[in-house]
Amino acid sequence: MGSGWSRYVSDLPDRVTDAYNRIGQKRKRSSSDDDESNLEESLHSPIKRKLICTTQYIYKTLFVEGRNHDVVVDVLGKEWKLHKVYLTQSPYFHSMFSGSWKETNNKYIKIEITDPNISIDSLKEVFGSLYLDEVSIQPADVVGVLAAATLFQLDGLIDQCLSIMVESISPLTAVSYYEAASQYGLQKIKQATIKWFLVNLMTYYVKHSRCLRQIETDLMAVLVQDKDLCVINTEFCLYRLLRFWVFLKLHPHWIFETDPDRLQVNDFFHNRPDSSPFLLSPEGKDFLRVFQGLRIPNLLSQEEDVVQLAKDRILPEGWLYPAFNKQWSHLLKVDNGQDVGPNEENVSSELFYSSCIRCGRILESKEQNTWRWKMFNFGLDLVWSTVNNVLTVSRDLEDNKLVDTRPRKLMCKVTITTLDSRRQTKLTQSSRITSTVLVRNIESKIMDICPNLEYPMIIAVSILSITPNLRKRSQ
Repeated sequence: MGSGWSRYVSDLPDRVTDAYNRIGQKRKRSSSDDDESNLEESLHSPIKRKLICTTQYIYKTLFVEGRNHDVVVDVLGKEWKLHKVYLTQSPYFHSMFSGSWKETNNKYIKIEITDPNISIDSLKEVFGSLYLDEVSIQPADVVGVLAAATLFQLDGLIDQCLSIMVESISPLTAVSYYEAASQYGLQKIKQATIKWFLVNLMTYYVKHSRCLRQIETDLMAVLVQDKDLCVINTEFCLYRLLRFWVFLKLHPHWIFETDPDRLQVNDFFHNRPDSSPFLLSPEGKDFLRVFQGLRIPNLLSQEEDVVQLAKDRILPEGWLYPAFNKQWSHLLKVDNGQDVGPNEENVSSELFYSSCIRCGRILESKEQNTWRWKMFNFGLDLVWSTVNNVLTVSRDLEDNKLVDTRPRKLMCKVTITTLDSRRQTKLTQSSRITSTVLVRNIESKIMDICPNLEYPMIIAVSILSITPNLRKRSQ
């Protein structure tokens, strides 16, 4: 029976025996079967190739070649063979062709351009956009395109330019974008560039004199007085940056190649023949409003800084003496126990920001970071640390010279920022205005640092360790 069944099966066709063999077990699929399946699938997978579309044909034949044009527009000495039906997308031309203007029926129109930002290349982009359904604009050209689009009132193209500008703010574009925003009333771009400068003024421009020179006085005045300016190290470092910036503005062809060249800055200010403070001199008055944004009392916390201010003769004495008196008064109150620090109930956010000390630091790696800001705090030698993504502050554990062991109050706000390749904010974390009581040898936690923040990171801190005067701060 068994042998007979075997002979019967062997006589069956191959496809039947294959089916038989699959009963009770699955036939193993070979790699050649997979290859054949992939090849079969590839036969039915579409391969896209873009043919010339209607808009490309229109652009090439009507705009580039100028076929069947019905108007010639002469701008910047170049004649553009164009078509009224496309030009009327622009309110500028729509009004021209539909009103009682002398150009309404003219076939040759000459347009005078006074804006230096508008060039032949930018006009090509703008006129060409009327024949296309998409535009491709390089950041290097966007200001010129924006200028031309503004002239011809092309709101859609203006919006595209604004989007490109926001995405491409960098050390190479920030100044020109800010100037364009001021010229054309673009508040969105103006605020975006200011926000960029607030982080980068003292983290980038301090090391790039060629770029620092490009910052105009109006912009610098806005940045210095802004409460959110990231001041790296101390307020006196900001003063030194402004001092260097003034020298660069007054010497537009001076090139700094090595650090010793910066000694020329000292020579310029220290050896001025004019005995009056620089800011009150004819050449210094243009910079007056910039230095008014400095927190003058916070420049007087180190003896060597005070000596430097006296040698520079930049700030008027009328700014310095009231600041000395103010700081001396605060010091006496702290020393006599009359001021143990600011009370959150009596210090509004406005008063906090106008009275606080601005300082900051760049942390290069995730390893434990510890640093000190001891000169501002009227007897508080503060030690700041980042350990395991926690930012803490404490009074110095090793300074035995401090005899005042009484608890002290502190108010502060911390902002931590990381930047991308364009030095735009990649991620930021801010605390609220935090109050804490500092006791010797005890760390006080300020905030947990978001683990998604990458290094290097920029830490900007606003500190208030004394009770500010309730009346408005004066210079």
